[in-house]
Amino acid sequence: MKRYITVLVPILLLTFSSCEYFSKKVEKNFCDKIYAINDSLDKLNNDWLAAVNFSIKKKEYSTLNAKRIFIGQFIGRNRIVVAEADATKNMDGFRIAERNFLTAQAEVVSDIYTPFEMYNEFTPKATLDRCYNAVIDSINSGRNASARIVADLKQFEIAHKLGKSSKKQ
Repeated sequence: MKRYITVLVPILLLTFSSCEYFSKKVEKNFCDKIYAINDSLDKLNNDWLAAVNFSIKKKEYSTLNAKRIFIGQFIGRNRIVVAEADATKNMDGFRIAERNFLTAQAEVVSDIYTPFEMYNEFTPKATLDRCYNAVIDSINSGRNASARIVADLKQFEIAHKLGKSSKKQ
């Protein structure tokens, strides 16, 4: 009996310690996915804004459609990535927050980005300015929402000792 206990105890200790290791690894990977998605979406929004600025100068808006569709597809793919990503129960709040963030961004892309595609050289400057300001506001709002998620993830990483954050300060 004593022999079985001496063999069984190290195996159980190894099993329980490795489970904690793997759960931390899953949590860390989930955090890294969220960081990557939010960074990429911010870059895509910045590229779209640069294209809008170029279109306003040239009074040619036809190229915006493809960029808007690409951003929408990116959001759609990554909503699935977030929903299907391995995560522990501790990460459910972050999954919900990121899903809500991506849903809000999808609405921005479909509602606020779309009107630019219908404009032409005869569109009044006041209309352009109003829509441009709506785009700026939505991008800033998205950045703020993303920053809140990232800040919360960093706090989670610190609290759960997940190691060094891959997200730069």
